[in-house]
Amino acid sequence: MVSVERLMAYGKLPPEASLDTSPNVNMPNKNWPEEGSINMHDLKLRYSAGDPLVLKGITCDIASTEKVY
Repeated sequence: MVSVERLMAYGKLPPEASLDTSPNVNMPNKNWPEEGSINMHDLKLRYSAGDPLVLKGITCDIASTEKVY
């Protein structure tokens, strides 16, 4: 019965906005990005405000051609 109630609730949600795929949309160049790197210094993350930190002080540099496993 719960699944039926959820279906009824989902059916009352407003529709999502349509996807604008017109050529006038500001899209990045097809060659972007040609190269790049990721640099993190003392990264700290939590799920939401007031929660304890789940990542505490992560520092790393990932070069543009490196693979991360």
